[in-house]
Amino acid sequence: MSGISKENYLSPIIPPDVKVKDIRLVKATNESLKDIGYLITSPDDVTVQNGKFDIVPWPTKGWRALDPNTGNEAGTTEGSMEIYWEEDRLYGKNHAIATDSNHYLLGYGNFPSQSASISNSNISEPSDISSVFIWSSDYHPDGGQLFFPTNDNETIVDEHQSIASSRITTTTLDGIALDQIVNVILSFGIVTQHILTLKSIKIEQLLKNRHFPDFNLNNFCLTVGETNDQILSKDDYRKQVDAYLCDDIGTIHFRILIPIKIRNNNNNNNKQDMKIYLENNTTTVEQLLQQIDISDSGNLYLTSIDTQRIFQNNENLTNLNTQNFILLEENETCVVSIEKERSLSITDNNDNTNEVVRQRFRTSATIEDIMKENNIDYRNEQFLHENDFVPAESTPLSYFTSPIHFQLVKTILPFAATIINTEDNNYSLTFYCSSSMSIERILEIACQLFRIRKKYYCLHQSGRSICEGIVLKVLDTVDDKFEFQLMYMVTIKCLISYTN
Repeated sequence: MSGISKENYLSPIIPPDVKVKDIRLVKATNESLKDIGYLITSPDDVTVQNGKFDIVPWPTKGWRALDPNTGNEAGTTEGSMEIYWEEDRLYGKNHAIATDSNHYLLGYGNFPSQSASISNSNISEPSDISSVFIWSSDYHPDGGQLFFPTNDNETIVDEHQSIASSRITTTTLDGIALDQIVNVILSFGIVTQHILTLKSIKIEQLLKNRHFPDFNLNNFCLTVGETNDQILSKDDYRKQVDAYLCDDIGTIHFRILIPIKIRNNNNNNNKQDMKIYLENNTTTVEQLLQQIDISDSGNLYLTSIDTQRIFQNNENLTNLNTQNFILLEENETCVVSIEKERSLSITDNNDNTNEVVRQRFRTSATIEDIMKENNIDYRNEQFLHENDFVPAESTPLSYFTSPIHFQLVKTILPFAATIINTEDNNYSLTFYCSSSMSIERILEIACQLFRIRKKYYCLHQSGRSICEGIVLKVLDTVDDKFEFQLMYMVTIKCLISYTN
């Protein structure tokens, strides 16, 4: 085939006395493809990434030898192979390669001497497409080729369904014996899908059809029947549908389960991670918590490894986009209320009540976590606490006493005060305030957040004590930022340890 031009690919010159040789069709099986290839159930089974796609020369059979240094010199490419009929000619276009010779004539529906492509006539006898006349066959030396159909949404049509269509399209119908099909019910809670399918189809093929475009076997599992006694493994997905018993009316019922893992955040070593199968698409957080049997525990709360927010009891588990949960007790959480200014309208009747949003978070959460959860940009809005200061984004919620109340305000407090606790490994915190805030109030806020007693501490700046009566605006500042040291005033310290 070397040296054939683009024109010869599409309009080959065929001798007038060409002879016809019948080529029998052989069903593709692993046995018939031995030494040449093998069948797979999914194109994902053989990829370069998983190391199962080898770039090697195709094996040679018969008299034709393979040219030296061919078949394993290229890289990888992929694309669709478009095959279509135009009048009585069968064409192919290989979109995986971008060359002039990627479009070619595969064969004829009529004998070549009678074809429109030979007679140069615009009239062609319609072909019954029961056979195809092939003029040439190219033997590629490059191996590791994977072919699979993209129109894999075959549908079984029963005698009561219409096959009429307003679109001009080609529909291929195959007759199938009734004893070769089976009814399958696939359900997840109250959501049920009835499928009429071939008994020979594999379960993984059934799950990849158009009914379940987002079905991921890595996140779900199947069980047969009404109980969880027979949960299918990954190997089971490669079995045929009819490997499983039908009910009395000849139907196989598969139920979708979502495995979820719950980690108990309690320090008790006797408590291990729990695994529960979610069987219903309407299950709420509250219903899941009722299934968890933990003695000597008060109120329990649920969160996940992906968020600091505590899920509300009425939230649907399938909407949380996670399968890994964390179980918390009440002392590991805190309540946050955010008061938002309400935009009044004519129908509000001068109701000045602001909107209040109440949420629960883990005590390890920070102000930034609350901002992300509520889509708040601190450059435009801030959390005002106790009417006079705004904690920095990095401030842990554990600094506050639950319930924690914030006002969401658009007024930006410009001055940043950073307090360094010299008695606690120089740990620091930052908050924003106005220039009229006094040193006494700054000390009070710092002691409140550090959870220490104010009467034992004072503030220093640059190594010198500061009078509590002065305000920030009388102090020198750089870029509206102040830094203070929290100093311990008591000279005698003692450490008391208690052991039982």
